[in-house]
Amino acid sequence: KPYLLEYPDLRRMVEQLFEIAFSNGTHAAGMVISDSRRPLLKEVPLARSGSEGQQTSAYDMEVLKKMGFVKFDILGLGALDIIDDCCKFADIEVDFAKFEFDDLKVFETINKGNYLKIFQVEGQASIQGIKAMGGIQEFEDIVAMNALGRPGAIQFLSRFCEWRKDPMAINYPDEKLYEFLHKTHGVILYQEQVMAISKYLAGFDDHRVDDVKEAIKFFRDEVFDEIRPEFIAGCIKNGVNNPEEIFGMIKDFAGYGFNRAHAVAYSTIGYVTAWLKTYHPAAFYAAALNHTEKDNYQPIIGEARRNGIEFLPPHINKSEAGFTLDGGKVRFGISSVAYCSEATAAEIISKRPFANLQDFEARIAARKCNSRSRLNLMSVGAMNDLEGFEAVLTLVERRQLQRELIGVAIEYSTEEMDRIKEDNPELGIRVGLISSEKRIVTKKGDPMGFVKLEDGGSDLTLFPQVWLSYKHLKPSKGDLVKAYGRVDKTNGRDAFIVNEVQVYG
Repeated sequence: KPYLLEYPDLRRMVEQLFEIAFSNGTHAAGMVISDSRRPLLKEVPLARSGSEGQQTSAYDMEVLKKMGFVKFDILGLGALDIIDDCCKFADIEVDFAKFEFDDLKVFETINKGNYLKIFQVEGQASIQGIKAMGGIQEFEDIVAMNALGRPGAIQFLSRFCEWRKDPMAINYPDEKLYEFLHKTHGVILYQEQVMAISKYLAGFDDHRVDDVKEAIKFFRDEVFDEIRPEFIAGCIKNGVNNPEEIFGMIKDFAGYGFNRAHAVAYSTIGYVTAWLKTYHPAAFYAAALNHTEKDNYQPIIGEARRNGIEFLPPHINKSEAGFTLDGGKVRFGISSVAYCSEATAAEIISKRPFANLQDFEARIAARKCNSRSRLNLMSVGAMNDLEGFEAVLTLVERRQLQRELIGVAIEYSTEEMDRIKEDNPELGIRVGLISSEKRIVTKKGDPMGFVKLEDGGSDLTLFPQVWLSYKHLKPSKGDLVKAYGRVDKTNGRDAFIVNEVQVYG
């Protein structure tokens, strides 16, 4: 401030910069659409945005709206690709229009904690909501969870859960609200509910209802201040009790209000992904992995194994480029192996079947599959049953190479699979292969440690006495460990406190 007072010319220059936009952004899915009567090139200044230089409007969406243009949000959802691939693997068709949304087995899949790749369910806010509800009991719970999981709306979760559990505790400022709020247990969750209340209790016409919708969508105080006396007067005229309290409920809801139509559409996709996961699990996991980055394979594979799904390594005569089904098991693709590109996979697929190793070596072009690629395929087990190929690696050795060249250990013995199926942290059991361990010293000078398992789930926390018992068993990376204890989520952690541990070498 002293500098601005001392240099008045500088002050005038600086004041011209106040409230001027200093950067521009691009809406994630917004598309401005017009027709030949109003060409965008003539009426809207264009700019380049993003690393690809995408054409965007230099006007923001509010200016475009005032000009009479319409912005459409056109979203591309990966979940639809997973549904499509899963249906192809399972050889089924899903007709959304004929789908039933009341299958208790589907709700059980979600309630058991199988959240991964279920659309709009696997996020932490959604999981928190499901657990607070005590589980999903009907499709409307999924819709509500979609709305409650939005930033800010989580503040209504405890009230929603309390009144859902005890409907007699619901306190309606006026009994007329029951018609609009009973399906959401007395809590305003959707924009459409506010619009209906404004229309049928306050007597607003459609244009005024749209003003209310815009106010709650963007939390516009000035619109609320303007609407308030009209809303209250309308409610009094229609014999509605406690209009001030009702208006307060609407204003509390503002800024977080979700569109019910949007929530239902998202919940429909979420339910269908959960249905596929319930009735066609192997096909679902294969499809899900095809639309997942390599770094994120492990948690999905870990969940699949806990549900009894088995995995097969890549095979030059049986694998495609990506994940597929093979006899009810999930087969890894050729391109999952290090230095095996899509072009490498295409070359192998186009020339197969291969009778033996010599046949493979003779017919595959070195420029498409070089010596390193071939060695990697051999190392992970992709040629094990070819005539003339001598498999000299043990399961443990091959599994280690799979970790290095694919990113995950694929092959498990029958005994290991049987034990992994027992993994259920919520019931106090963690089972998995040791990925790494870390030793620390407590303030009292006692050693304790943390163990990561390959399934990507919660880490094991071993306090001094249990840590000593664990180390006495001489565990190694890749050994199977079975731990008894409890889940600990305090301070945002996701850990498993171990009381007793067993190691199988």
